[in-house]
Amino acid sequence: MLISGLLSFLIGVSADPVLTEAQIQKWVRAFAPIVVHDSRETAALTSVEGQLALKPLLQGTCVDGARPSLAVESLDFMQQTDVQQLVQKCPHELALSFNRQISKPEPVAYYAVVTDGLYVKLQYWLYYAWNDASQLGGGGIVQQCGEHEGDWEHVSIRLDRRLIEQAQTPEQMRDAIDDVYLAQHHRKQHTERKYFRGSDKQLYFQGTQLKVFPALGSHATYAQPGRYALMTLLGIQIADINDGLGLSFNLAQGRLESIVKQPWFTFPGRWGAVVHDNCDVLEAVSSASNDGSFGPGHAHKVKDLYEGDWHDQLRPLARP
Repeated sequence: MLISGLLSFLIGVSADPVLTEAQIQKWVRAFAPIVVHDSRETAALTSVEGQLALKPLLQGTCVDGARPSLAVESLDFMQQTDVQQLVQKCPHELALSFNRQISKPEPVAYYAVVTDGLYVKLQYWLYYAWNDASQLGGGGIVQQCGEHEGDWEHVSIRLDRRLIEQAQTPEQMRDAIDDVYLAQHHRKQHTERKYFRGSDKQLYFQGTQLKVFPALGSHATYAQPGRYALMTLLGIQIADINDGLGLSFNLAQGRLESIVKQPWFTFPGRWGAVVHDNCDVLEAVSSASNDGSFGPGHAHKVKDLYEGDWHDQLRPLARP
């Protein structure tokens, strides 16, 4: 089991049973989502490569309180000796700081493939350069404490392995979709918006491809455009919105890259600057965060890549 898990981490697919590279490439492209932004979105889907080309500063805080910075100038920055030394000696508040720069929109997704015998689980990791909390409502405190650089989201599609291996037509491939998971804020909140059966009428498909709608500013991923209440803070309702009228990316026609093969995958810090302000109490009790998010390769994300997004989660109910 340990060897199988290790191989899964290294190549993105479990050792038993084995999928061929041809199968992986066929299914990853066939089920790649179509991402439809809100018409007012200012930080649409982009690529890690484009963002790193802006030459961010890698910063960390050392035990002695020093805060060194290194310029990041290549995708394989994790292989640099000075970066490795900084990660080891100054791991506290380790982060890439982009000075609020945002690279151009790009149709790019980084995929992981996990199998467990019964299912084939496809994960599409989506990177956004800026989380704009001002779009959630709630005034200045939400904006101050919720906005941050670097925003990782993802979509997971679980396929019935028997059905997908037997599928001969697009219709049969579509029928092989067992369940869908859409990443939105905290995993255990509003689960009815995150977990779907493949046959759920709330899902929009174009052939085998699922349409998804990232919320304006926060990029939480929804199955339909609309307005989704999150919480009420000091009498003000905070909500995600997407009008379904913005930039549309068909990821099957874009760039799809195996995430575990990326040279930056193992970066253990935040994909956005750490900001010191007065939001600590708010961050402790809500999903707000004024600091960049951790990436898929961070330690607390490994379970997602190994086991998919259905760990400890009952199979979602079918909705008409």
